[in-house]
Amino acid sequence: MHSQGQTQLAIAHYQKAIDLQPGPVHLWFYRNLGEAMVTDEHSRRP
Repeated sequence: MHSQGQTQLAIAHYQKAIDLQPGPVHLWFYRNLGEAMVTDEHSRRP
C-alpha cells in the first residue's frame, strides 16, 4: 500500500494526465485514479 504522500502524488499524476490528454482517455486511467483516491480515503480514516 502506498504511503499517503505517494498516493497524493499518484492522484495528481493521473489527474494531470487526464487533463493533458488530447483525445479519449483510456479506462485504465480512471481505474487507477479511482484506486488511488480510494486508497487515500482509507489512509485518512482513524
